[in-house]
Amino acid sequence: MQSNEGSDFFAVFFYPYSFLYGIIREEDLAMKKLFKVCPSCGNKTISFEEGKKWTCAFCNFELYFNVATSASIILLVGNALVLVRRGKEPGKGLLSLPGGFVDPGESAENAAIRECIEETGITPCQIRYLCSFPNEYQHKNIVYQTCDLFFTANCAYDILTKLSPVDTEEVSAYELVEINSTQDIEKLPLAFSSAKEALLVWAAKRFK
Repeated sequence: MQSNEGSDFFAVFFYPYSFLYGIIREEDLAMKKLFKVCPSCGNKTISFEEGKKWTCAFCNFELYFNVATSASIILLVGNALVLVRRGKEPGKGLLSLPGGFVDPGESAENAAIRECIEETGITPCQIRYLCSFPNEYQHKNIVYQTCDLFFTANCAYDILTKLSPVDTEEVSAYELVEINSTQDIEKLPLAFSSAKEALLVWAAKRFK
């Protein structure tokens, strides 16, 4: 009879910490599957509390289920938004704002600028923070709980001649969409609900 020690070690030590980096699938979030024993003391006294952390009643071990952070830019040219059409899942073929995940050691502002350059070829200037919304990002059976930050930036018309993505896998095309009311935003086929919420916040300020 084969020993299960190897698989138990994997379940206890690999799964909990790899989850922080988005390696665990959504179906693995059930606590009984993630932890058999506390990874610190080895006792079967581990539990998931408040929907955000694992704690051990014996040794007080804690492991938080932290969210990932993304940063996007509402890039405005006159009354029109520069939107990108996603070239891959999630939301392949749908529209999104230029943006992406914040890298370790990177500020949200720098991430928004970097992602804008990668996806449009445009370097935005004088970006301003607008708002944030929670979101879910599903990729290859991994569900990332995210906090999406949104910034705004204005560009001159001649900037459109510089549209040229560095990351061609992420972007399949561009859309220059004129926005004159919140109804225009409601009609947009956006990949992420957080982007729609942010655009409605932006529109409420712009058209008040």
